[in-house]
Amino acid sequence: MKRFPIIPANLQHIREKVAQKFPLSHDVTRHTFISMFVAKFRSIGEAAIQVGNSENIIRKHYLDLKSQEEAEEFFGILPRRAQSKATKAAAAPTPDSASRAAA
Repeated sequence: MKRFPIIPANLQHIREKVAQKFPLSHDVTRHTFISMFVAKFRSIGEAAIQVGNSENIIRKHYLDLKSQEEAEEFFGILPRRAQSKATKAAAAPTPDSASRAAA
């Protein structure tokens, strides 16, 4: 965990550099997560539980409706290494699919 911390020690400095370059709000990641979560799972109630807000607050302040396709793309983002493993796993035939193909 010390070698690869989830939150880098200099996160605030990195965030400030990004904020100078791009006009993003301080809670853009929270807004994005909530919008994509609702698009993917179709549940404002579950999103409210996940982020600790009421459904009314989410509807009023956080909800930027996205399509299910946008949400799938958003939640499908993986590091290159994990992405290549996932692609290989998806391409590999399963015993069940191989027996169906032979039939």
